Amino acid sequence: MWAGRMRPNQQVWNQYQQSNRPVLVVEVGALQRGTTWRLMPNAQNCFLSSGNTSHRRQQLGVNIEDWHHSGREIIIALQRADSNQWAGLPALEQWVDDTIVRIKQHTDRPIVVRPHPRYRLGKLTQLCEIQSPNRLINTYDDYNISSSVKHTWALVNHNSNPAVTAVLHGTPAFVGYSSIAVPVSNLDFSQIENPLRPDRTQWANDLAWTEWTRDEIAKGLGLELAISMMA
Repeated sequence: MWAGRMRPNQQVWNQYQQSNRPVLVVEVGALQRGTTWRLMPNAQNCFLSSGNTSHRRQQLGVNIEDWHHSGREIIIALQRADSNQWAGLPALEQWVDDTIVRIKQHTDRPIVVRPHPRYRLGKLTQLCEIQSPNRLINTYDDYNISSSVKHTWALVNHNSNPAVTAVLHGTPAFVGYSSIAVPVSNLDFSQIENPLRPDRTQWANDLAWTEWTRDEIAKGLGLELAISMMA
């Protein structure tokens, strides 16, 4: 993210990219927001290891809720356009308008756009409901996305944490190719009325090895895996 107090990070990123040197990005996690942090080699949404057992997932208290087949609306959960994960994509408002048009080709379900809580969304040309995220009391930087997706038919998100949250809570997700939720999500809006609901066990087990607490990172846990990905 290249905004506000994090703006100096862009200079570090550019310097290392220009010298063809790897960068380990530490991003806020989706499993225990404010507690776990995702280690991303060269800012890539990728798994650090595969074929893991459920031990670490259970250690973090990460549950997998059953897929549900209820809900009426489709939520488009947005992310910050000034994040490196949005690099190379069109203006956020254009992406939203285009996405709404594509969804409406396959369903007449109501569409709810949920902006990122710290990014101002400009004017849209497509008709939709705008939902303001509600901050959860007594939490660090956490909002009500978990409770929202439980009553939603499907969630659309390019490549940030809301897709992970939706899938773990049993809500089908439609994502971009760079999302870490790709293995258990949908890519084609023609399936919006009959989305894939695959087994998520192995995906969740492996995902738990991408996020670490501050104490674990201070002890070097997870770093060896991440650094090996950058060799």
